[in-house]
Amino acid sequence: FDVQLEDLSFVDARIGLVCGKRGALYRTTDGGETWASVSPVGKDSTQHFFSVEMFDGLTWLVTGLDRSSENPYASMAYRTTDGGKTWKKLNTMGMGYAEIFYSPSSGAAFPAIGQLIRSSDLGKTWQQLQAFDKNVARDIAMIGNTIYAELTRQDAITLSLLTFVVTLFAGVYPALLAARMEPVDALHGK
Repeated sequence: FDVQLEDLSFVDARIGLVCGKRGALYRTTDGGETWASVSPVGKDSTQHFFSVEMFDGLTWLVTGLDRSSENPYASMAYRTTDGGKTWKKLNTMGMGYAEIFYSPSSGAAFPAIGQLIRSSDLGKTWQQLQAFDKNVARDIAMIGNTIYAELTRQDAITLSLLTFVVTLFAGVYPALLAARMEPVDALHGK
């Protein structure tokens, strides 16, 4: 491949997709020995695909960013139900689309700036499930019907500082109480 690849998805040991920058989307039917383009956009497109999901042998979803836009987070998604012969561009549902997650029992979901996009019918219809802050949730995990979003760097720093303060307070507070007691009472925890 002459382009940076970003993601891959296989439905079995032989049939799979790989996507990447400049509109790259390739399919293999022989376990990766050969690849053929099935991209919904032309070669060297300004659309960069970052995630692809094969729901089955015919129904696929690919998401990414459109770099022709003045908005650096302009997102796009395409869906096919005929194995890549025809594609439907989905209505924009937000900005900054990231990794697609899929499980047969939970459906599909992907994070965007400030929201989570979810489908329970293989991408036919979508709903904006939950609002986040204005940061991009780059990763999520779905377990059953529960969706877990990866923390942004700022959220992780805030949570770490809060944990440190609570831990420090939990360690210092009993010592402060003991310092106010008579030595005998402090030893007996009274």
